[in-house]
Amino acid sequence: MLTILLACCVMSAAFSWTNLSKPLAGTDLSYGIYLHHVPIVMLLHAFGWQGFPAAVLLIVATTIAAAATWRVIEQPALRFKIRQARKPSNSAEDGRADGLESPACRAG
Repeated sequence: MLTILLACCVMSAAFSWTNLSKPLAGTDLSYGIYLHHVPIVMLLHAFGWQGFPAAVLLIVATTIAAAATWRVIEQPALRFKIRQARKPSNSAEDGRADGLESPACRAG
């Protein structure tokens, strides 16, 4: 029951206080949070942390790890992807959109 109440409070806050998203505009921490929360939960559990202090530490540590992942890995990867997409390809010379040449075309 408490879980459902908490979920309702989170949904209500998300739709009521839309200005909360402005500080995070352009930053996508969702994948980092998904990726890091379980190892951090397991680490806290291994060291015997429980209750409210563990929950606060979990939120802080997961957010820091997600922000670090965003800055160090995801942002550079997205910039690299954008640069690669802007490079002119030689596939137009081949007449194929994917830039690949099939062996049948090469032989004929």
